[in-house]
Amino acid sequence: LSRIKSIGHVNKELRGFISTGGTSLSAGMVLYHPADPARETGRLTSAARSFALEKPVALGYLKRGTPQGVLHARHQNDAASPEDCAVEAKELPLIP
Repeated sequence: LSRIKSIGHVNKELRGFISTGGTSLSAGMVLYHPADPARETGRLTSAARSFALEKPVALGYLKRGTPQGVLHARHQNDAASPEDCAVEAKELPLIP
């Protein structure tokens, strides 16, 4: 609350994420932009399968100013592993 009162915004936003390739997501995965894989832009906090969307979905925090479009997610300790998956950031609520 202090940051909101003094600066007017917070540095992270709660967003919904949808796996575009159907790869399952898990909590703790790190998000990054494909153009800059070394810079973390967010993190997934929880994941599940949406029966309405028929895809894996997740909730997570995304840094303000992150370029829109498809992001990539990987497990925290992996550096560019073949298990990276593409996710699309969406406004909440995630409804079809």
